[in-house]
Amino acid sequence: MNTMSNGKPDFGQMYEEYYDRVYKYAYTILMNREDAEDIVEETFITAFSAYGMYDASKASFATWITRIAHNKAVNQQEIPEASGKVPGDAGIRRYLKKRQREEMRGVSMPLHLLYK
Repeated sequence: MNTMSNGKPDFGQMYEEYYDRVYKYAYTILMNREDAEDIVEETFITAFSAYGMYDASKASFATWITRIAHNKAVNQQEIPEASGKVPGDAGIRRYLKKRQREEMRGVSMPLHLLYK
């Protein structure tokens, strides 16, 4: 593994190594491919911005990056109106997709019960 002059692994290499892990973790929480991909992107942007503050003596990179992904995924699940935040376009799209999935579950539930 290549390391930078500060002793930390090269971020690009960490991206390659941990992309799938972060995606699988986000997908497990969100159960939606596009939402999981958005969270992976947001996670690595945040991690890259904060990489100078990352301290390997406090947590492994895997733990650190997974915690960032966890926080992003959980925050995404909040309903924008309840949080008082004004979401960006991506946040609105995710919220609307989530609402649509919930509505579709409600529609399909009675049909499923009819065929039992």
